[in-house]
Amino acid sequence: MSEVLAYLRETTGLVGNETDWPDARLQRFLDNAKVRDDEGREPNDEDYETTYDLHRAAAQVFRARAADAAPHGFQTQMDQAATHRQQIVENYRRLARDHDKRSRARAIKMRMRDVVAE
Repeated sequence: MSEVLAYLRETTGLVGNETDWPDARLQRFLDNAKVRDDEGREPNDEDYETTYDLHRAAAQVFRARAADAAPHGFQTQMDQAATHRQQIVENYRRLARDHDKRSRARAIKMRMRDVVAE
C-alpha cells in the first residue's frame, strides 16, 4: 500500500508535504478510485484484489488542490514579472482534466424493469 501512496504523492507533486496531505487523506482518494480487478471482480466481492485507477485518484487530488488554492487568489507585480495565483488553480484544473482523460472508462450496470405493474 505504501508504494501506491508514494506513487500518488510523486504523480501529484506532494512528496514532502505530509503535513497538509497525510496518507489518510490520500487514501480516501484512492478508495474512491477502486476499479474491477484483473479477474473482473467488483470491489465489494470477497475475492477482490485491491486495484486502483491511479489517474482517477490523481485527478481527484488535483481538483482538491485547486479548491485549496482558490480562496487565496491574488496578483502581484514585482520587477516586471507578474505572478497570478489564479494560474496555479487553472494549472491544477488542467492537470485534473489530463488525468481524467487517462483514467479507465467507467461503466455502470443498469437493470431495467417495468415501473407499472399490469
